[in-house]
Amino acid sequence: MKKLCPRWLSGAAAMAVAAVVASAGLCGCGEPTAEELVKQGVEDLRRGAVSTGVESLEKAVSLGGPAVEGTQGAEVWNWIGLARWALGDREGAKAAFQTSIEAVPGGFAANYNLGMLWLEEGRMEEGIPLLKTAKDLDPSDVLSLLAIGDYTTRQGRLDLAKRMYEAAKKRDARNPAVLTGLGRVALLGGEKAQAETYFMEALEMDKGYGPALYDLGVLHSLEEGSGEEAAEYFRRYLEAEPGGVRAEVAAERLGGKVVEQVSFRTAGGGEGGGGVNVSGAAGGARKESMVDLWKRAKERKAEGDTAGAAELAARAVELAGEDAGSEVSMEVVRRALAEYPAAAGVQVAAGMFWEKKGNLAGAQEAYRKAQKLEPQNSTALESLARVATAREEYDTAVMALRQLLAAEPKNANALWALADLYGDKLGMTGKGMATYREFERECSTDPRAQEVEEKIRSLEAAEAELPPLEAE
Repeated sequence: MKKLCPRWLSGAAAMAVAAVVASAGLCGCGEPTAEELVKQGVEDLRRGAVSTGVESLEKAVSLGGPAVEGTQGAEVWNWIGLARWALGDREGAKAAFQTSIEAVPGGFAANYNLGMLWLEEGRMEEGIPLLKTAKDLDPSDVLSLLAIGDYTTRQGRLDLAKRMYEAAKKRDARNPAVLTGLGRVALLGGEKAQAETYFMEALEMDKGYGPALYDLGVLHSLEEGSGEEAAEYFRRYLEAEPGGVRAEVAAERLGGKVVEQVSFRTAGGGEGGGGVNVSGAAGGARKESMVDLWKRAKERKAEGDTAGAAELAARAVELAGEDAGSEVSMEVVRRALAEYPAAAGVQVAAGMFWEKKGNLAGAQEAYRKAQKLEPQNSTALESLARVATAREEYDTAVMALRQLLAAEPKNANALWALADLYGDKLGMTGKGMATYREFERECSTDPRAQEVEEKIRSLEAAEAELPPLEAE
């Protein structure tokens, strides 16, 4: 999601300060006037000299006069607020923005910037009203609506986010950020066809628009037979935004290539087809059992029973997970993935291994591969949803759970997890409550059914605490 950025100057605001700057002339002697200090401060800020810039502006304010009064003064205080924010002085920035608003309540920039600062601190109840004021001050502005939409999407308030994106679309129907926001809300709601339409429309506006490229990669990543399409979109995203906020995750999704290992050796130290050199007394019975399974898998494969060999390899990887910190276990996992990449059981076992290692990105990739190989593999889907949720990739988690429930409508764990995602993570209160009710009907003997009423009351209370957002 695109980072929310402050507004330095806009429209009449820029013209106001420009007028002050244009009218100021350096006299070349004595102490600089307020007008001269404003000019110098603005120039310093524009070239990145924030500390000296804010010092000049604050000196100008202390001198007083027309350059720092009325509309001009409001813009000076807006500059000071932005400078203080850039220097990490959040309280000073808030005070400056507030002073600017008090001087000229109808100033767009200060309302927008103060709202953005509050949102950055997670204070929705403070930030959203200011951004609403800003969008009302400029009927053509979409930045404030996008800011609210992006923030509420990240916080899981998808119903509110959709309303903001739709309002922004009325103002600028060809804005790729607006279309991508609508697409992401649709994707998180399970409406993949609608989501793809929005993302493609965004790319029609800007073929290199990074967020749309990334979300198209996500959309295709869980569709059977669409691995190449997903990879292509992730590659295009990295080309468009190599330093983007999702670059690391996109690279991880493109990763996962298993490199053939050559460090396997027999216990005697010579070249071996499948032995693992377990050195010292630390080998123990568990590692020997893991090694024995691996040897048996090799023998079974040599006999032509590839399926049986893959099952044994998966069991070996499962045992490797019991001692995930050892180099021997790592070798078994890597070799199993190299020799049986098309075995869903090996991929699931590898996912569990990576989870125990704390490598959630590797686990997610392994479960995704298992799901591709066996689209109705309940263990792969449930595990994929669990890890994706832990990584806050809620779109992936929702799609995995919905796919699982399509095959197993009464899967209690999947229903409960989906209800939690909708209600607590994504803010889709209606869907959350409906899914909890479905859980109550279909899984009435599950002990968690007794918690449904409390969950629903909690969702209703959370919704009631939100500030009202009128649609345009």
